[in-house]
Amino acid sequence: MYCGVRKSRSEIAMEMMIIMFSPVFALALFLFLPFWTAVPIYIPIFIYGVIVNFKMMKSMKLPVRTGLEEMIGQEAVVIADIDPEGKVRIKDEIWASTAKGERFEQGEIVKIVGSWGLLLVVENTKERSNTAIKDLPIR
Repeated sequence: MYCGVRKSRSEIAMEMMIIMFSPVFALALFLFLPFWTAVPIYIPIFIYGVIVNFKMMKSMKLPVRTGLEEMIGQEAVVIADIDPEGKVRIKDEIWASTAKGERFEQGEIVKIVGSWGLLLVVENTKERSNTAIKDLPIR
């Protein structure tokens, strides 16, 4: 669960290393415990490590989905009238936007269809009049 605290890349990398090498660290059990006591403790740790390593390696092969490419096709809320340029909020970020010959008022929902530099190109959604959100706080 996300608690609002962002971790640095080095902290995330350290956690990944600890999880990935937990089966290796658990071999120390055999130094301190009798063999038949250490085996039942080590086997679940080993299985957990193998599953987590497999999932991490699988996730590292997924395509990166960040930036403008991820936003295209998503909906945003107009926070400053677009005529022809204005501002929209998408995922708690405020972006400059433009519309091709259309006007949108604050609170309307628009669809992101492309970008021009750092300017998002938007168009209306199908249910334009029914999806308006009024009086949104601007952060």
